[in-house]
Amino acid sequence: MLGQAVEQNSNAFKKVGVGSATGVGTNTSGFSGTLRGSQYSLTHWHNRGALSYFWSSTEGYGGYADCAKNMIYKVEDNYLGIGALHTKINGKSIRCIKD
Repeated sequence: MLGQAVEQNSNAFKKVGVGSATGVGTNTSGFSGTLRGSQYSLTHWHNRGALSYFWSSTEGYGGYADCAKNMIYKVEDNYLGIGALHTKINGKSIRCIKD
């Protein structure tokens, strides 16, 4: 749904000027996203400035109660991934999205 609205192009989610090569943000969605990375341990964030993950509200994804769907986009291209499986112990960014 969200990905379809921007034709699977993550540049629409990125703040204008964020990114490089074919991944420069246009913010046509109004999301104004930056590249915050992801937390894979209790003390360290990884990939700051390279990608962003956002949690969805879908819990129990893939039959695993401790997992949830998420969305990812990267700095260097317009790839938009939705639905990757991640455990909730990992840190991801959160945005409230109106249905």
